[in-house]
Amino acid sequence: MCLIKKIFIEFKIKKARLERNLILKRYQGRFFNSNPNKFRKEKEYVETVELILNNLSKEEKEILVNTFIHCKKWHELSYSYSTYYRKLKRAEQNFMLFFGGKTSADSLES
Repeated sequence: MCLIKKIFIEFKIKKARLERNLILKRYQGRFFNSNPNKFRKEKEYVETVELILNNLSKEEKEILVNTFIHCKKWHELSYSYSTYYRKLKRAEQNFMLFFGGKTSADSLES
């Protein structure tokens, strides 16, 4: 599994936990997760991914969100096969540059 896919899987899991905890806090006055350090780290992770997505172009953000969060395939979006994968590759590279990881093109050059 590629790194960016793992990042978005973690993002979805952590965001769901945060939303659950915030609902419980609102209605029960306490967090479900009794470890505040873990809660803080998960919140920072979610905020970081959201910040990166917000700093990408609208098109790059849409492709990443639709592909990795909403699990849509290329034919469900308004792109041809080759255009979709070209734009997806560019969006992944830009995301990983912000995230601090190496892109697949970087690892090939090394």
